[in-house]
Amino acid sequence: MPNMRRLRIAALPLLLGCVAFVASGCSSAMSEPSSPITVHEADAGKTIHLVVAQELVVHLPYTAGTGYSWSASPAPSLLKLSGTSDMQRAQIPGSSGEQVLVFTAVAPGAETLTLVYARPWEKGKAPAKSFALMVTIAGS
Repeated sequence: MPNMRRLRIAALPLLLGCVAFVASGCSSAMSEPSSPITVHEADAGKTIHLVVAQELVVHLPYTAGTGYSWSASPAPSLLKLSGTSDMQRAQIPGSSGEQVLVFTAVAPGAETLTLVYARPWEKGKAPAKSFALMVTIAGS
């Protein structure tokens, strides 16, 4: 019996070390991604700081039924467009609303995100409006 007791006492630090190792892995695996950063037209020209996998949600004004929409030009290399939606204040053509563009940071670095408000079929014509942000992305 005394040998069994010594064995249990000797195994205790090993067991506690294993529990600590597993717990530390679980806490980092279960950590939530950073909250999305939301910007509006008034934020033009600002620098936005993100981490890889964090979302940038851009709200910009638009007028329904005119054919104009916001798009990235040129396409960003560190951000991926992961969704768009239009939110009208009234469901009639010509009513004002917001276009929402959601980007996800995919790689560390820095770049300017430029969005233009234009009709997609009017190639070579200057956009009606533009919006730009400097985006810096840190590794996760």
